[in-house]
Amino acid sequence: MSVLLLACRKENDVIRLSDTEAERVSYLNQWTGTYEGVSDHWSSYPQYIDTVLTFVSNHDTQDVWVIMQLGSLDSCLNLRIVYDQTTVITNENLKFSATGSHYSSWGGGSGAGFLSVKFINDSLHYNYSQKCGIPCNSGINFNISRN
Repeated sequence: MSVLLLACRKENDVIRLSDTEAERVSYLNQWTGTYEGVSDHWSSYPQYIDTVLTFVSNHDTQDVWVIMQLGSLDSCLNLRIVYDQTTVITNENLKFSATGSHYSSWGGGSGAGFLSVKFINDSLHYNYSQKCGIPCNSGINFNISRN
């Protein structure tokens, strides 16, 4: 009897993706994986030195690893970013165009910020900027390669 039941088991047990879902998965799969390189963390702000207003710019480089995975929403990827093996930032369900770019912005005026992520060939281009007051800015940039 068990041989008969196993023999009757057919393709119905195989999970099939719809054409739309299969297209979504293949379109996003080309960018999944691990990327590694160096990031530039920067800030700029005004400072008075002996009653003279100057602008101070700071730059710090850190090792960065980014793990790209499929998101749970349509056309979305999850980014897990690790700086210097300690700081972890997760961006979930970032929507990407078919050309491999994401752009989002928030706030306005002195609280405005944006995130731009692009895939070009086998590299990930990341640009994050946040205002911290009208004359103050900070951000993180990197162009890193896939492992």
